[in-house]
Amino acid sequence: MTTTGIVDMETVWKEVEKDEELQKSIEQLRMNPEEESKSKWENERLLYKGRVVLSKTSSLIPILLHTFHDSILGGHSGFLRTYKRMSGELHWNGMKADVNERILEDWTMDFIKGLHKAGGVNVIMVVVDRLSKYAYFITLKHPFSAKQVAAVFIDKIIRRHDIPNSVITDRDKIFLSNFWKELFPTMGTILKKNTAFHPQTDGQTERAVYGRPPPPLLSYKDRKTPNNEVESLLKARNLAINALKEKLFVAQNRMTKMADFRRRELKFKVGEEVYLKLRPYKRRSLGKRKV
Repeated sequence: MTTTGIVDMETVWKEVEKDEELQKSIEQLRMNPEEESKSKWENERLLYKGRVVLSKTSSLIPILLHTFHDSILGGHSGFLRTYKRMSGELHWNGMKADVNERILEDWTMDFIKGLHKAGGVNVIMVVVDRLSKYAYFITLKHPFSAKQVAAVFIDKIIRRHDIPNSVITDRDKIFLSNFWKELFPTMGTILKKNTAFHPQTDGQTERAVYGRPPPPLLSYKDRKTPNNEVESLLKARNLAINALKEKLFVAQNRMTKMADFRRRELKFKVGEEVYLKLRPYKRRSLGKRKV
């Protein structure tokens, strides 16, 4: 499946014509066609590293994201494979972020109840990523409320994986509560419930198997809700994530400075003699060291 084969090039060009930023780039390329640049103007097409350029507001982007990820052809392949497929022939500003945002994971949830108490807990909440089969087994103390379950879900799942597209649950009273039904749609999550005659739609939580590593934390979707508790929870989460990002940025800069403090850039020429430090081999069978 090729990207340019399913793209309406006439639509691409019309949208590029209306994009002021791209038109400035085209004008510069026309004035200086010999100038070295990653962008080229060839055969009335704007290319970036040989790839067709779309406007970042193109109406084709949602269609492409759906085709190369959500459809049968896309196969929910995950970020890297989806991005590589699309970026092989197409490019637009912010493409990587758009693809990353699209690859939101969907989850199923269920409770294992009636267990003997161990450490004060007697319930396990099983949460599974539908695509990767990555699973979480979260302990709870009975009785618990919808608000407590939501708080645990946000702390253990959303904090690590961002907001899922959808969550499949059974018809437990927790999942039928007004708080639960108000919270998740407000965050942009679709709630899906299995039926009494078709419970196997949520069967993977019982077949939980570890898969690939969890995906990176994505951007937070801000919404408004008339429910004060939900609004407070969302605002607190937003503040926590922003604070975490700032602290991570500061920590990374500090580590970079510390690592670079005792380093200096070394340049060697062919034929120069240098000292080479050889560390002892762990295997005693290797008697001689060789460079």
